[in-house]
Amino acid sequence: MTSSIEDEAEFASLFEASRFATTTKIEKRSAAERRASATEGQRSRGGRARSVQMNFRCTPAFKAQSAGLAASMGVSIADMLEEAVAALAKRKGFKGAE
Repeated sequence: MTSSIEDEAEFASLFEASRFATTTKIEKRSAAERRASATEGQRSRGGRARSVQMNFRCTPAFKAQSAGLAASMGVSIADMLEEAVAALAKRKGFKGAE
C-alpha cells in the first residue's frame, strides 16, 4: 500500500515540464493561434491594434463617398481614413500633436 505523500508525488510527476509542453512553447502556440485567427485587415496593420474609438457626425454624401473610396481601395473605412490623414499631415508638414 502506498502512502498519500507517494501518491501526491506520483500525481505531480504527471505534469512535469519534460512530459508536456513548456511555458515557452505554450506562449508561442498561443501567439500563433492569435495571429491565425486575426482578419486580413488586422494582420496588415502589423501589430498596430486599434484601441481607441473616434466618432463624428458627417453628411450622408461624405459617408457614401468614404465607403465607396474604401471599397474601391479594398480596405476598411478606418484604414482609408488613417491613410488619408497621414497623407494630409505629410502634405501640410504636420509633425504631430504638441
